[in-house]
Amino acid sequence: MNINTQYEVLAKEIYENILAEEGMGTIIVQHNVSIRGAQTSQKHQLDVYWEVEIAGVIHRVAIECKNYSKKVSLGKVRSFAAALDDIGNIQGIFITKIGYQSGAKTYGLSKGLQLKCLREPKQEDFDKLPNKPKLVMTGNSYFLDNVNQRFHFDINWCVNNTPLKEGQPLDFNCMDDEIHFLSKTDSRSLLDLRNQLPRKLQVKYGCTHTYKFDNDTYISWPNDDELPPLKINAVSFNYDVIKYSSTTEYEGYWIAKNILEDIVTGKIYFHDKNGRFSQKTK
Repeated sequence: MNINTQYEVLAKEIYENILAEEGMGTIIVQHNVSIRGAQTSQKHQLDVYWEVEIAGVIHRVAIECKNYSKKVSLGKVRSFAAALDDIGNIQGIFITKIGYQSGAKTYGLSKGLQLKCLREPKQEDFDKLPNKPKLVMTGNSYFLDNVNQRFHFDINWCVNNTPLKEGQPLDFNCMDDEIHFLSKTDSRSLLDLRNQLPRKLQVKYGCTHTYKFDNDTYISWPNDDELPPLKINAVSFNYDVIKYSSTTEYEGYWIAKNILEDIVTGKIYFHDKNGRFSQKTK
């Protein structure tokens, strides 16, 4: 289905929803209908069409859709009006995206056509609503706070296999993603261990957890030329689980996928992301 046909089908669906909102949901709205003219017997293709009998009188409506990126010319409106005159006893609606040239607008109104714009919404469209639509999003997020870790080195191994001496201070400055725990089968950073700390969706203080390593696991530093890899048995953590609550309000044209605007009255029909009727301006 090309974009022009999609535009026609969209118009059909919108009017189906408008009719349903006005209590006429049983009316069958058709797409791409051919009707023969009463005067010339020539067939006229109508993008959207429906008819309904009220008090014994048949009322017919035809819609011409132009998915144009510029204003509709007088010639296009005149051609549609001429087709309707040939068919006879039928109301016409002209729909486009951008608008109408002044001559097209004047002529269309003189022929009794309804002139509409079917387009994407703008923020100013929603400013016309008495009750502006809002989306309020609230949520709670839980995160770790006051995280402290303690390294449990294999002291005997460190003293016997490195220049470090028992009681000697061990100073290092690096980020938690730069410290790695290496074994024959695994490699994890201190940041990985932090992210894997158990937590629940509840506030809790004084949590503790210990990661125990395989017998041959070593801690690696970014400045290993100054500080050699050291054998380590475990890392223990103390931490709190904190809750953060937030509320955000969104106001505007997110509620609608498209709008149908009457260029004479300024009335606007809003349609949601599924194309369904939502509300209209007065």
